[in-house]
Amino acid sequence: MAQPTFRASRIVPRSVLIVVTVVSGLGLLASLLYGAMAQDANRRTMSMEVAIAGGLPRPSLGSSRADVQYSSVMIYSLPGLTRADPLVAVATAIPYLVGGLTCLVVLVLAVQMLRRRELGLGVAVAMLTIAALCVASGIARPALEARAEQLYVTGLGLPTSWQGHQMWLVLNSRHPLGWGYWDWPLIVLGLLIALGGWLVLRARQLRLDLEGTI
Repeated sequence: MAQPTFRASRIVPRSVLIVVTVVSGLGLLASLLYGAMAQDANRRTMSMEVAIAGGLPRPSLGSSRADVQYSSVMIYSLPGLTRADPLVAVATAIPYLVGGLTCLVVLVLAVQMLRRRELGLGVAVAMLTIAALCVASGIARPALEARAEQLYVTGLGLPTSWQGHQMWLVLNSRHPLGWGYWDWPLIVLGLLIALGGWLVLRARQLRLDLEGTI
């Protein structure tokens, strides 16, 4: 019985596959390198941007009143002073981890096509797994950052309300679980990867059906 053969050149030119392989490999190395640099920076000095509020005198003329003014400040501290360090480390690592895994999947896909191998079930499962990780990270990362911000500010003993203080800090993320605070670029990336995994599964099923009819 004749078996249909898979040829990558019929789908994507070989030169394009080579470029994709090189770029995805460089992207994987860059994700690992910059992720390690970011974690090393966190171990040396913790920093976080927080809004600061202060009272203003009410204007004597006009119907409008200005009671509070807002600005943003960067707070720096040595690691280990608060319980926010592990959460900051996880939130910082998520984008680099997802980027590295995405580049790894693209690299495997390109190599498989260069070797004229079929895109099997393992590739599809890996793509769907990374897609689920992207979506979950896009939802969980803002919550981790908000919780880290709360622990960071309160752990340093800084004021977070106006009572008894002329100036106080305002937490940036008050409702981190709301859909408006999600990391939508990361979620959209996960949905696109999931679509690619579904297409690989669909192509595999069509190939099996075609083999059964020959």
